[in-house]
Amino acid sequence: MTRQEEHGSKVWYWVLATAILILVLYMYGQMNTAFLYMLSNALPPLTGLLAFSMAGLASRRSWIGWADVSSKVWLGYASGMFLWFLGETISVAYPLLLHIPTPFPSVGDVFWLAGYIPLLSAILLQVWPFREAFSRGKFAAVLVFVIFLMILVLAVLVPPSIAEEHETAAVLVSLAYPLLDAVLLPVAILSFVFFMKGSLWRPMLFVVAGIILNTSADVLYSWTVLLGIYYDGHPLELLFHWSYLAFALGFYLQLKQARSMIDLRSRSA
Repeated sequence: MTRQEEHGSKVWYWVLATAILILVLYMYGQMNTAFLYMLSNALPPLTGLLAFSMAGLASRRSWIGWADVSSKVWLGYASGMFLWFLGETISVAYPLLLHIPTPFPSVGDVFWLAGYIPLLSAILLQVWPFREAFSRGKFAAVLVFVIFLMILVLAVLVPPSIAEEHETAAVLVSLAYPLLDAVLLPVAILSFVFFMKGSLWRPMLFVVAGIILNTSADVLYSWTVLLGIYYDGHPLELLFHWSYLAFALGFYLQLKQARSMIDLRSRSA
């Protein structure tokens, strides 16, 4: 095993260990309300910062120029992670700095929702060069999958939003997250399928895993908020943290591949 491969395997172990540590902390927090409240509000910006840092480094290493599609793809991922990190940070300011519960919706939701734009753009840019291989049948299948996910989301979330009394803004934001996920997820899976036999399959595997975890978390979060059973430190928050860890690992793998390409070019020059 080379030094680079050995370093890469250690990163996998560190990510797994971090995921397990977060799980243990949340389990302990269920028996310690004060600790759980602090953990729930302080941890999201840290995991979000980790994902954004890896995305930023991957974008920087992969950058060739504005004319290069791959450069714009990884810049899009970095931009999306940055907006989500801002959303996490702003939401933390309410309980930790202003000492009030985070409202729903809040200013942080503006940045979270805005983050979907560069993320979806990045994935579409990845798929676009392969559009000729995208038959009408495949397009129809993806469209049906998107519609199915949207109907499923609405079936889960609309009944509690009707049964409980909520402000219109809260209902719309609760529906917006999973509906945007319903668009993002199929496109991400399609992108992964295109790159299964290429060098991008490992980074995309964990990017897609992050999107799947985030989609599940968004649906559960919106559902529990509409039912009025969500609380700071709810176990569903684990999915958000694990999503950021999956994103971070995917972006790290892209960073490592970009470094390998740079080393290869420098040797051949």
